[in-house]
Amino acid sequence: MKERSTTHLKSIIFVFALIGVIPVYSNCYGQEKREYNNYYELENELRGAYQIQMLGVRTKPSISNDLLEQVKLHQQQSSRTFLNYREHIRVEIISKDEMNNGIVFTPEELIIYLNEGEY
Repeated sequence: MKERSTTHLKSIIFVFALIGVIPVYSNCYGQEKREYNNYYELENELRGAYQIQMLGVRTKPSISNDLLEQVKLHQQQSSRTFLNYREHIRVEIISKDEMNNGIVFTPEELIIYLNEGEY
């Protein structure tokens, strides 16, 4: 009889542990979804507005929320700007006026690799 009580008690503890984990998981999922939605909106808004220039390296950069937010912050109304994002990564940002006039970077121009002496 005692063994059955212990098993029952373990089952109850397990259920309460699951109930405690579900809200934590739900909050994490909600945060991830908000970050993804923010990334998707920024990526759509800034498509063609910037070019990632890899300086003296051949690695492929990741395009993060942080990078997109920095591009949005540095985009000027009437002049192109450059953002030194990280070591070996510079970003050229087209002005809002240029974009309104149809001047954008093509998908093929999104990432370019420059050798020393070209930048």
